[in-house]
Amino acid sequence: MNKISTSKKFMAVAFFGVFIFCLWSFFLKSNSTEEIKVSDQEKTKVRAELVAKKLIDMKFKMTSFVTPPQKRRVASEVEAVAATRKADEGQYGRDAWGYPMHFKVKDGKVFVWSLGENHQQESSADEIIQGLAKGDDIAINATISEQ
Repeated sequence: MNKISTSKKFMAVAFFGVFIFCLWSFFLKSNSTEEIKVSDQEKTKVRAELVAKKLIDMKFKMTSFVTPPQKRRVASEVEAVAATRKADEGQYGRDAWGYPMHFKVKDGKVFVWSLGENHQQESSADEIIQGLAKGDDIAINATISEQ
């Protein structure tokens, strides 16, 4: 009889332990699923701010590689030459959808914008400069400080 009551006590304690463990696991899992989800629009806005900072740091000097005109040669012998120029508008970086970001420098500010997820320009350049991006276009501007 003593063996039976000991085994029932053991089973009760084991069941209670498993119940507590499952409850604890459920509690941990329910808290871990509440992750912060950042939208692609917010990611693109942050990327645009980083692009503006990078352009300002580079003083808008863009490097492109051009092949100088020359006589016909084997393709492996042709070498591209790096040309650096100061750009006041163009494309730099990528948005959250993989499309290029556009920028324009005007009146001591740099304007950076993305055409959005649909990659259709719904805002004119003037609207971007005024900070009135339409549709899913995303635009920011940053002041260029003289250093």
